[in-house]
Amino acid sequence: MTASAQYNDWDGTVAADNVEKGLIHFLETKGLLNRKSEFVIGVELSVPETSARKGNAVSMKALVVCTASYDDAARRIEDRSNQLPLKNVELDVSLDEFLKLFRRFNLVLTRRGLRLNGREIESRE
Repeated sequence: MTASAQYNDWDGTVAADNVEKGLIHFLETKGLLNRKSEFVIGVELSVPETSARKGNAVSMKALVVCTASYDDAARRIEDRSNQLPLKNVELDVSLDEFLKLFRRFNLVLTRRGLRLNGREIESRE
């Protein structure tokens, strides 16, 4: 899974912390996830071009594997000899709704090609 935009002028990294009733709970309450047999292994957020955007709606896609546990999901992902049974769960949410699914959310974008990922930057005031 790798993020991509039309021109990829910027790229970077993202990190997020779970909140008690976050992404999994949200998908369950919408009837889009069965925690007893499905496990979320990834989530994608796409913001459409400004002219195509409806209000502050963004597109969210959760990638779900057909298993109930982290350990089994990790084992299945590692085993490249078998096809991974996946389900995409797609829905539009507001940006505020999406961000509330996490306790903390940090996104870092840098100009393409500068290879700043993982590098400590000392800024001057």
